[in-house]
Amino acid sequence: MRTNITERIKYDYHQPVLLNESINYLFNENFFGDKKQIYIDGTLGGGGHTTIILQKLKTIGGKVFAFDKDTTAIAWGNNLFEEEIKTPSPSISLHNTSFTKAKDILAQQGIFEINGIILDLGVSSKQLDSNQCGISYRFNSPIDMRFDAELNPNKPSAKDILNTYPIDKLSAIFFKYGEEPKSKIIAKEITEYRKNKPIETTLELRTIIEKCVRNPMKAPTLSRIFQAIRIEVNNELKELKDALINIIPILKSGGRIVVISYHSLEDRIVKDIFREYSFIPKENKYKFKELPIETSKSVPILKLLISKPYIPSGIEIKQNPRARSAKMRVAEKI
Repeated sequence: MRTNITERIKYDYHQPVLLNESINYLFNENFFGDKKQIYIDGTLGGGGHTTIILQKLKTIGGKVFAFDKDTTAIAWGNNLFEEEIKTPSPSISLHNTSFTKAKDILAQQGIFEINGIILDLGVSSKQLDSNQCGISYRFNSPIDMRFDAELNPNKPSAKDILNTYPIDKLSAIFFKYGEEPKSKIIAKEITEYRKNKPIETTLELRTIIEKCVRNPMKAPTLSRIFQAIRIEVNNELKELKDALINIIPILKSGGRIVVISYHSLEDRIVKDIFREYSFIPKENKYKFKELPIETSKSVPILKLLISKPYIPSGIEIKQNPRARSAKMRVAEKI
């Protein structure tokens, strides 16, 4: 049962990317007779995907568990889904924590199999279009970048990293997580600046970076450096890898996993793990050698539903320019 739901909802918090395509792939029609379906939205954000999952579950039965480290996103979700949450048996459960905790939280409620999970990675429009978290170079704010600052106040922030990491370590994360060609030059400029005073705001960091590049390259370089610091602060790539390895084993046969990524580092992890699980494990062809014991079987665990990543249409990119870098991969549990 294919749906076209993009036009039905106004998104004030965040415009979901590939909404029709991701929801259509997430639901396996073979499950439609099952009245106790369980889905995970690992990245609640503005609740776009969760809203549509919830609408479909009202018809076919089940529950969605939605996760987000951002307290603001959870507050938004509590308001958005207030009526459903207050019902005697709500079909939605919100959790202010990382999606890496999803398996354990469901297990605490006696749930050990799920029908599907969606991960829409990256940063929400709300976070990019405000001074929230200090992740955007377009607004002057304290440079923090922790999505879970309220949950983990002692966790090192971007300010801590910028003012304590040695030049070689700064350069390494700029190159590894931002693929920035001027990583060494920018790292050196940061360490010189902080000799006189700590770096405390996004504007200070932006000024330092802009000294190192010419006009045409300023915006791309700013994006890459801010991205690299954000990934380091939130340990995003390890969390993604851990979540995939933990969640795939609890998918039911026929259950689906949909991941939308926004840069090559994320997409590479998804691609490699999906491929590792979709080949006979003894081939040991890809990068991840520490996969769970289930992969010791002599048959694949997943089948890829699309051989190449699905990308947004030109129409969607025109309507939402931030969709331009999105790539969606989908796999189904065998």
